[in-house]
Amino acid sequence: MSAPTILPDIARAGRLLAVLILMPGALAAADPDVAIFARAYNGYTRTRLPDNSFKPESYVFADGGRHGGEMVDHSIDDLSFYDVAHVIAGPLRKRGYVPSFDPKHTELAIFVFWGTTSGAERSRFSEGEAFLQDAMREYWAPPASQSAAQRHMLGTTEANADAHAESMLEQALMLQSLTNRQRDQKDFYNAGILGYREALKRAWEIPWFSLAQDVITELEEDRYFVVLKAFDFHALAVEKRWKLMWEARFSIPARHNAFDQQLAAMAMLASQYFGQDEQRLIRQAIKEGRVEIGTPTVIETDVK
Repeated sequence: MSAPTILPDIARAGRLLAVLILMPGALAAADPDVAIFARAYNGYTRTRLPDNSFKPESYVFADGGRHGGEMVDHSIDDLSFYDVAHVIAGPLRKRGYVPSFDPKHTELAIFVFWGTTSGAERSRFSEGEAFLQDAMREYWAPPASQSAAQRHMLGTTEANADAHAESMLEQALMLQSLTNRQRDQKDFYNAGILGYREALKRAWEIPWFSLAQDVITELEEDRYFVVLKAFDFHALAVEKRWKLMWEARFSIPARHNAFDQQLAAMAMLASQYFGQDEQRLIRQAIKEGRVEIGTPTVIETDVK
């Protein structure tokens, strides 16, 4: 992702954005698993009130930007930052995070990143595997099974057919090794976006476990994701210092889903971990239900 541009632009005394009114609920009729990863930093913890609810914390949204996938997808391509922020505001409020209209009393700047990862699915890395299979068939095929026309086309005779097949197999193995490295790099990159880094590390260490195979499969499919990064507003606005307080990453498979239909469900499930230090990958299924979204109210105030 490219470096985010904060909204409001505090350095230029821009405008604050507050999005109000989402009625909580869930959710679309599909039931995919949402993968959630949450971390807290710099000693951040939530304070509970006597009734066990969280003490409210004020925030403003900031546009982290959209990470585009490889395919045209109107369910996410047509959404703006304001559309995404509007949906996420409801689950944030449910967890005690309230929009701020006064920069002097704002505690967090929550950056919103969203988009689609491009997974290293088998169809995209199949050329090397196909070449390897052909080379192995040729290597193991006895020379007598090759017709004179085949030997002529390959520039071989029975005497050097084995050497040619061995050379082709070596080339295929080198290409396959390069392909595997490219897949691993793609998986590692996506794992960083989606919060799968520790899960991927364990999957590489014990690849024969079914859970490890599930992790690889999930990383190698296209996934819709949202990343929330909450920074200390005062440190950012006054000290010009990026002090990360917490982050939450949540995602679902893009196949058979639509981002605009599942975003509310994803955010609602993930919200129970906002501000928490889980440090592990959590999966929860979206339950069938309803979402009722109220009319948003956008309030802009000049920063003094």
